Amino acid sequence: MRVMYGSWFDHIRDWYSHKDELNMLFVTYEDMQKDIRSVIGKVASFLNKKLDGETLESIVDRCTFAYMKTNPATNYQAALKHINHDIGHYFRKGTVGDWKNHFLVAQNEWFDFIYEKRMAEFPLKFVYDLSSVSHEQ
Repeated sequence: MRVMYGSWFDHIRDWYSHKDELNMLFVTYEDMQKDIRSVIGKVASFLNKKLDGETLESIVDRCTFAYMKTNPATNYQAALKHINHDIGHYFRKGTVGDWKNHFLVAQNEWFDFIYEKRMAEFPLKFVYDLSSVSHEQ
């Protein structure tokens, strides 16, 4: 699979191969959409930090897609001057599974085939559809 900055499969596998030596925690956007509070708790635990309720709620508020999309500190609008912001933004919709609106059935089947082949033995599992989960946070 060719993409602008290299293979996603190689990128994920390479970083994962260093997880123990670099003491990394893997978190997915989909996990955050599914249960942001649990993910924040997992990150805090990983960092050996305790969060009180007020701090947790403050972090939850600032980690929502809507907040980050409008925040100049996180939306890259100023840093990405080469992007025509009239036709697109660094942050798109924030919707898990939006790929369904862009892939043809044949493209999806092709990706599924490649994904199964390249990630069959990989210990992390990725979720691409949260249709049964509310996305309001």
